[in-house]
Amino acid sequence: LNEAHEDAEEEFVVVYEVADLVNWFEQAPGESGHFRAGLGYQDEVFPLLPGWGGMHDGVAIEITAWLELEAGSYKIGMHSEGGWKVNAGFKPDGPVIGIYDNSKMLPGDDNVLGTDDDVPLQQVPTYYARDQYVNFVAEEPGLYPVRFVWFQNSHRKEPGMTLELYSVKDRAKHLLNDTSNPKAIKAWYEIVTPPEVITSVYEAPEEGWAYSMDVGDISSWDHNNGSDQWDGSPIGGEFGDGNRPGGVSLLGTYVRLQDTGDPRDYGYSDSGSNRKIYLGQDLSGKGVSNTILDDGATLHFIARIPTKGPLDPLHPDGGGGVQDYPAGGDGYENHDGGKGNIGIKQGAGGNISFSLNEAGKVIITEDGTELELSTTEWHEFWVTIQKSDGGHKVSVYLDGSTEASVYTVTAGGGSDFNGSYLAMGVGSTGRSGALDVAAFNFSPGVIAPGGGADATPPTLSIVNNGDGTVTVTFEGTLQAAGNVNGPWSDVADDSSSPLTLTPDQVRQFGRAVRK
Repeated sequence: LNEAHEDAEEEFVVVYEVADLVNWFEQAPGESGHFRAGLGYQDEVFPLLPGWGGMHDGVAIEITAWLELEAGSYKIGMHSEGGWKVNAGFKPDGPVIGIYDNSKMLPGDDNVLGTDDDVPLQQVPTYYARDQYVNFVAEEPGLYPVRFVWFQNSHRKEPGMTLELYSVKDRAKHLLNDTSNPKAIKAWYEIVTPPEVITSVYEAPEEGWAYSMDVGDISSWDHNNGSDQWDGSPIGGEFGDGNRPGGVSLLGTYVRLQDTGDPRDYGYSDSGSNRKIYLGQDLSGKGVSNTILDDGATLHFIARIPTKGPLDPLHPDGGGGVQDYPAGGDGYENHDGGKGNIGIKQGAGGNISFSLNEAGKVIITEDGTELELSTTEWHEFWVTIQKSDGGHKVSVYLDGSTEASVYTVTAGGGSDFNGSYLAMGVGSTGRSGALDVAAFNFSPGVIAPGGGADATPPTLSIVNNGDGTVTVTFEGTLQAAGNVNGPWSDVADDSSSPLTLTPDQVRQFGRAVRK
């Protein structure tokens, strides 16, 4: 269908498969253009030409790519009967690098087509395919987003529509992304940022944890309680019903929670205003006693205050105006009977929680207990809790240490679920805050950490040898996956490093891990 045709019954947008090369000819395998079979190339048919009844008048195709460029000047060419527009970036309103358009009119002084001062375009129509060029400079090496829009009003003298995209170097033409040509510009359709690698220093108890949070699936966590108004949306995106400011995002290797303040003061009403977010994990249903804090409990979590996106702007309580997320992070405090970022509550009463504060403190309960820590960096906590004279004894081990800081605290009375449960959140209406959690584990009983594993991340380097092979040098175990989120499979251990491989996949991800 052509969505502009008067007989089209519905809008129709064509989304193409990823193309390695743009060397397209409507009559392929016939020959056309500079890159013909007789010269060692292969014309391909257009992935799809939108049209009506075999006619392709008014066709337009958008092509986006990341161009891998060194610092220097570049000349990009198009061979076609049609016109094109080239933008920096992927948006239509991005800076225009170049444009070729055989429209019948040019806008007049008011720069608006369709008004009385329009000027006839004094340009010879393109009856046969011809070359059009744009020139630009890359100031530094990098990956540059580029948007090409090719359009052709009507079929002309060529036997079929044709489109070639290429660069010019050393007075010769080179198809974009021709991997067999070392002078061709490489093009990438997607840049994937690998998930942040967060290494646990402590080894799990010999018998394992009684409960471990899956950072990729928190559907078992309940938020049906009085301290929660989460609408179920992730952080980011355009605000509106179903996506209020703040939320919960699963970011590959960790969970991010953000409370931006009180969005109700900015037109986002309850229910689901995201003014407080508080999630609970039932323990009583897992056989945990209602006196778990008195009997003894062990928590293990890895957490930080985030400073980089995705993060929504703040909507402070009181409606004083939307504010940018603070560059130094937005921490939290315990509230409403000892509830905080990370906590455990026993069914018989008593809540002990931990909150990360942007002032560089970890606050324990609401009785003034705190420890100093660089809270915007990842830290690993191993905590044991048990009944003691004057309250509860809380022993905090940090980042692989087997020496604890010991505190006697008073448990709070905050409660949002029946029975014993774990909690994580940013559950206060009057505050804003954000938290990243990369691990949250629990076992009954007082279990001291058995010692830290090697906390140094394993090194990994990849060198392209220029002959179709790569050399991988690594520590630990080399793993590979077709997707950045896995599943990962072992390739070799460090006894095989360095390892020379011949890639045979369109894309492949690698990582080194310690086991």
